[in-house]
Amino acid sequence: MEPQLRQLGLPTSLRKDVLTLLSDYKVCTEGNVLTPEQACAVKLFGYELAEFKVTIKYMWDAQFERFQNMDDDLPKSKAESEGESEEEDDS
Repeated sequence: MEPQLRQLGLPTSLRKDVLTLLSDYKVCTEGNVLTPEQACAVKLFGYELAEFKVTIKYMWDAQFERFQNMDDDLPKSKAESEGESEEEDDS
């Protein structure tokens, strides 16, 4: 692991077969975009810096050939609201 850390720019050495950091080293700063080297160092240390998740808001309904809103709390778009009022008038 020592050669990998040294290649990533960390000041390291092996002392009596123990990986030693020679001085304080800040890998990254909150809010800044990581360089590839910083991302590798963070990965080697096992830190998870971000959470990725997907929220499905709409789903295609093939039976009715339209999008179905998956969250009733979401505000409707202007076009969607106008489409509903036209459908009500046709009834």
